[in-house]
Amino acid sequence: MRRGTHLSQHEQGQIQALRLNNWTIRRIAAHLSRSRSVVATFLRNPGLYGKKRRPGRPSKLTSTARRALLRQAHKRHLCSSELVKTLSLSVTPSTVRGILRATPTIQYSKMVPAPMMLPRHKIAPEQWCREKVTWTVSDWMNVVWSDEKKFNLDGPDGFGYY
Repeated sequence: MRRGTHLSQHEQGQIQALRLNNWTIRRIAAHLSRSRSVVATFLRNPGLYGKKRRPGRPSKLTSTARRALLRQAHKRHLCSSELVKTLSLSVTPSTVRGILRATPTIQYSKMVPAPMMLPRHKIAPEQWCREKVTWTVSDWMNVVWSDEKKFNLDGPDGFGYY
């Protein structure tokens, strides 16, 4: 059966105050829009509410490390092994992938294959602009502007991106 959210500290205080004013469990539950069973369970033993240990293997990552992992994954586009290295985590990359897969705010996307960006590639556009800044209108009239789009009318030619 599906579990609801835990009672907040504010709701717990409200339940105790309303019970001291002789409200019934049903009336308290209706007032707070909570189930009767959660109100009754809390009133049975308020000190132990929410302290029950959950079964199963404990997580290898602390909540702090998990938040740091998700923060890095949101900020930077790194693969799971790079995330493990940058954060120096004591888990495997497959564990990181499982955590990221379970997070609804992070969407997996495969990187488009592209050649490596070298420093000369970054300098080339600026250098081209510096060469052409002194051109006159007549110089630009001699340039043939062409579109480099490749149209495959009979289907793909085997390349993933064209």
